[in-house]
Amino acid sequence: MGVCDAGALGQPALESPDGHEAALNRQVDATAREEDTVTKREILKSDKLPVPASPYSVATKWGNLLFISGQVPSDTSQDISGQTRQVMEKLKAIMAEAGTGYEHALKATCFLTDIGEFAQFNEVYKEYVGEEKPCRSTVQAALAGPAYKVEVDMIVGIPD
Repeated sequence: MGVCDAGALGQPALESPDGHEAALNRQVDATAREEDTVTKREILKSDKLPVPASPYSVATKWGNLLFISGQVPSDTSQDISGQTRQVMEKLKAIMAEAGTGYEHALKATCFLTDIGEFAQFNEVYKEYVGEEKPCRSTVQAALAGPAYKVEVDMIVGIPD
């Protein structure tokens, strides 16, 4: 029986029933390299991004994932279709700043103040997300301001 001394990595020695110490050494070394690679949170910052009105980040990157905070319309005098288009354009700009787009969207959470406007919201939403639609939850909710009709947040993949 062979033994792989992983002590240098702070791990106990591994025994190989068929004497393949080299293979076990490679496996332990690969695991150690993976553990040494720590993904760090990065706040997406740019003059091109919307300025948050509250204490939160517009978007946060974690590895190849982009987490976008809920976006609301700037012009609340518009109907649900107009407000949805504004929100989707804001999301598009944030994604572009991170080097991604709707084609990499993984999950959307949509908040509507009136679920009765769901069909109008959907008409605009589908113009942006394309055929390969992300997972989605849509709920009726009271939003931060009474004039807001829609808010959308997203999780998006960032291509290599």
